Formats: sequence, C-alpha cells, structure tokens
Amino acid sequence: MDAQVREQSLCIRLKDRGIPFDPRSKLPLAKGNLDKPAEERQIGGLGIYLAVSGVDKFSYEYRDGFNVNQFAINFDTASC
Repeated sequence: MDAQVREQSLCIRLKDRGIPFDPRSKLPLAKGNLDKPAEERQIGGLGIYLAVSGVDKFSYEYRDGFNVNQFAINFDTASC
C-alpha cells in the first residue's frame, strides 16, 4: 500500500498477490441489493460498493501478478 497527498487530492494504491479479482464485477449485485430489506439481500458486494462509491475515482488492473486498486479522493478546500 502507498498513499500520496497531492495538492488537490489523496491517492491510495493497494496491491496484493491474490487471484485476479476486479471488485467492479460485484457492483451490479450490490446495487441490486440496495432497494431490498437486509434480510432479503444476497450476502457480499456491499462493502465493495461503499468503498468504490465513497471515492471520487477508482481504478483496478491486474499487472505483473498483482491486483492493483487505486482510490482518489479530491479535497474540497471550501469545507476545511
């Protein structure tokens, strides 16, 4: 993991050597679950949905044997 604080954003990169897995593949499942009561929802995917929808930019790639997930959060300087 590494993080960079830039002038207008925070960028976080997470890498692992697990099996290739693009978290975005679970987003349709999670979105479909949002309108249902908790007891009727399928298990899995909601954490991914929350992580990805909670940032300004998300990207994934499988490179050189690593899953690479990148998150960017833009700073709103007016609210600080």
